[in-house]
Amino acid sequence: MKNTLVVSLLLGCVAMSGLAQAAQYMDANTLSAAATGERFKSGADMFRMLPGSVVAETLPADDAERSAPFSGKARAGATSSVATGKVAARIGPYAVVLDNTAGAARSAGVSGTERTLAAAVNERTGRVVLVRPQLKLTGTTPATATSLAGSSGGIIAYASEVDGSAVITYPSIEQAQRAVARLQGSSGIAQVSLVVMQAVMQPM
Repeated sequence: MKNTLVVSLLLGCVAMSGLAQAAQYMDANTLSAAATGERFKSGADMFRMLPGSVVAETLPADDAERSAPFSGKARAGATSSVATGKVAARIGPYAVVLDNTAGAARSAGVSGTERTLAAAVNERTGRVVLVRPQLKLTGTTPATATSLAGSSGGIIAYASEVDGSAVITYPSIEQAQRAVARLQGSSGIAQVSLVVMQAVMQPM
């Protein structure tokens, strides 16, 4: 009887925790309607960019160096966007904040701003993913990937002879998107696509 009571209490706590977490997310239909940015393919799925900001609420240590541009004035602007926008989703330590009407108007006025982190919606599953300024190459070699990285303004983050894949990092997502168009059809690669993440590992 005592064990049954303890199990019931634990299940109740888990259910309440799950409910609180789910309340932080918008439903799939609303997210799909909000995704009005550029469409792109990654792997077998199509994605569409979400407007707004991705705020690093607690930056993972291994992301600190890569996210160096996301500091100072940029971080202050992202923090203020939490107050003026609506949190659409949270992925690990990141909050995806959609602009309100006024914020969207401001964003339109600074459309030239390049991002080091963004969010998109998977058009098949309706899930929100993070988009990094990286391209994944398949069916390639480290030598070919290094050459393509140098010619397109990126640097090699990973390359493997074993599985024939490589990852190239760019200064911004917009530069990575421009590089996709340049690298598609290049000899020595089978496929090139933006890197997306559905989850972020966090230390226990």
